[in-house]
Amino acid sequence: MSDPRHPSPTHSSSEATAQSPDESPHPTLDQALTDAVTASRLLVATDFDGVLSPLDLDPMRSAPLPGTIESLRT
Repeated sequence: MSDPRHPSPTHSSSEATAQSPDESPHPTLDQALTDAVTASRLLVATDFDGVLSPLDLDPMRSAPLPGTIESLRT
C-alpha cells in the first residue's frame, strides 16, 4: 500500500538516462546541505523525550543520555 507521506518517485526512463553520472539527482538538497555546512549558525530542532533521552512516563523527569547534547553541539 502506498504511503501518501512518502510518495514513490515517478521517473520516466528518458529522465533517468538523461542525467550525467556527475550530476546530483537532488540539486536542491545538495544546495541546502552546502548552506547548512557553511552557515555561521545553525538551528537543529529535535524531539527530546524518547529520542535524546529514555522515554519516561513523566516527560518532565527525562534527562538526556550522556554525550547527547555534546554531540548535537558538535
